[in-house]
Amino acid sequence: MIVDDEADTAKIYKNFLASAGYEAKTFVESRSALREYVSNPFLYNLLVLDIRMREINGLQLYQSIKAINPECRAIFASCLDSAREVVSILPGMRPQDILHKPVSKERFVTAVQNALTY
Repeated sequence: MIVDDEADTAKIYKNFLASAGYEAKTFVESRSALREYVSNPFLYNLLVLDIRMREINGLQLYQSIKAINPECRAIFASCLDSAREVVSILPGMRPQDILHKPVSKERFVTAVQNALTY
């Protein structure tokens, strides 16, 4: 599941993953992503979340989803240089799970692969 309020960015990430053999569903509204997750809590192996989004930000969305499925995995992508802060407030997050935008295809796919095998 990719959630980014910039439709172009979500599409780019989806294409990155498709070229590496992964399937992804994209959302530009965090509320829609949360509704989808509630309906299918074990369909998604990984969340790719933007941090700064309208209504529900990526950190809030992550915490809501973790309350439903504590085993879900996530990586964050943000223009903010926030890896240290995110790791300090979200148990289980690692600095390599926080990507700084813009992110290259190779770095993005590697981060996804690492998160899925962690």
